[in-house]
Amino acid sequence: MYVIELNKLKNGCNEEHKEIYHWAQLFKAQTWEELDMIEKNHPECGEFVAVLKELNEDEIIQLECEAREMYEWDIHSHHRTGYREGREQGRTEGEFFNIISLTKKKLEKGKTVEVIVEEVETDIALIEQITKIISELPVYTVEGVYKKLKEDNPFH
Repeated sequence: MYVIELNKLKNGCNEEHKEIYHWAQLFKAQTWEELDMIEKNHPECGEFVAVLKELNEDEIIQLECEAREMYEWDIHSHHRTGYREGREQGRTEGEFFNIISLTKKKLEKGKTVEVIVEEVETDIALIEQITKIISELPVYTVEGVYKKLKEDNPFH
């Protein structure tokens, strides 16, 4: 039984160990060019090189499939995140539209800001902002008030 230390393998060998040397060179090769050169100089190693290339192609195909699956998972994940964020944004927008609409109706009935805050059960600063925007706009819609509210205070 022979033990070959590939990292100590020299570039030449004696005639006695020539065949072992060529096979060891196959395992020591680090590039396809080196393997091709060995195959060219020693045709008996050709089948081994062909099997290595085939195995490597299988590995490359597997890596490509894994990359494609990862890409599809990422796309799906981004879609789920976008959908979730969109729903959340829609709910928030709906809540503001409701508060704006209720505030508008209550102002038309002559109610004060304090009464509206109590009835709508929201924060006084928000009702004051909505009231101010409604009074500043000659013609307004709930959407218009919401847009102006977001411009004045982007954290809502």
